[in-house]
Amino acid sequence: MSNYAISFSGVSKSYKIYKNRPSTLKEQFINKILKRNRMEIIEHRVLEKASFDIQPGQTVGIIGRNGAGKSTTLKLIANIIPPDEGSIEVNGTVSSLLEIGAGFQPDLTGKENVYLYGTILGLTKKYIENHYDKIVEFSELEDFMETAVKNYSSGMYMRLAFSVAIHVNPDILIIDEVLAVGDANFQKKCFDKIREFKNKGKTIVFVSHDMSSVRDLCDSVVFVDKNGKTTFGETDTLVNLYYTKIYGGEAALNTNDLKDIDILEIDEFKKHVNYEAYNDSNNRWGNQRLVINKVYFSDTQGIVQSVFNTGSDISINIELQSKMKEENVVIGLALYDEKGVHLSGPNSKQDGSIINIIEDTKNLRVILREPALLQGTYYLTVSAYDYECKEPYDYRDKQFKFSIVNNREEYGIVKLNCDWLF
Repeated sequence: MSNYAISFSGVSKSYKIYKNRPSTLKEQFINKILKRNRMEIIEHRVLEKASFDIQPGQTVGIIGRNGAGKSTTLKLIANIIPPDEGSIEVNGTVSSLLEIGAGFQPDLTGKENVYLYGTILGLTKKYIENHYDKIVEFSELEDFMETAVKNYSSGMYMRLAFSVAIHVNPDILIIDEVLAVGDANFQKKCFDKIREFKNKGKTIVFVSHDMSSVRDLCDSVVFVDKNGKTTFGETDTLVNLYYTKIYGGEAALNTNDLKDIDILEIDEFKKHVNYEAYNDSNNRWGNQRLVINKVYFSDTQGIVQSVFNTGSDISINIELQSKMKEENVVIGLALYDEKGVHLSGPNSKQDGSIINIIEDTKNLRVILREPALLQGTYYLTVSAYDYECKEPYDYRDKQFKFSIVNNREEYGIVKLNCDWLF
């Protein structure tokens, strides 16, 4: 037995995908008689000779594209599925948060499900009794424990399931995409609980697409690439590799050639472009006398894209539409990082640019000149106000996003230009 908490040695795993598989006996019989639609079996390899070692007390993130094999890796660690090749060694008790709440019964009350789900997770009745109040307090569902969970909202359901699962006391905790449970305050509690496990020296392995969480929590990362190739190493290096793989080859769409000035009219918007990268109607308000109809990102030549290199100009293209003649309109922007930290908030009035008159439709562009942003995803608020900036016509809060990729190993949010003098 090794000194590692988890050790993978030449582990491979594949799944069979069946094409033209008959769904009934009749269909199977007819296909056999007529010798048609022969079933094809395609082997999909999700892990290919994966080898890595996780030390006791390490927090390790598993990242990669959808379908790459991240969840499969967790199931292999939890001994839910066996490997096709290679060996896996796990030293210590394991608690799995893979399909959270999978054991809940909708007709039972919240309290009854705490006992049922806790038992599924390996907790004794006495342990659950001793920790019941803490589980309920953590879930913030004190007033709903005697209610059948079929009447819970999806957020309440997940919060209770997470609260039970997080009160298990294993040596190794494995988590699959469940760190975004509930509202912002509850998410903070979840992260604090994970950090508490980490500070106690527990080994934590989790899958996430939230790179800010990976950078915040992880000592190391397993990057699962196409065809099941894995790389184990330093967190920031592999997060950069992930961004490069995901966004590096993204195709761009060519729109009208645009002149390189700060704010200008655009002749037309291409109808086939999906302009809004993110949209939540709950994050929008205003009197709607004038509306922000469309927003999309491009480079200064009009190539529509949502992924930019560090230091590249970013064009924000905006279409405004007014129900009546509006004068002296101010456009405001606000930029946020993945954690919701407000980075900047310029507006056109501050920069000496006012839209004098809008009748019907007006298109404009704002260019962010060489923004000193490092790798990550950024959320943009776009708003339109009257001249005094007291009455919002339309306020679209964090409804648009773009990503920055960086070829250099620079960590943080902002790039600093340094003169190194020796």
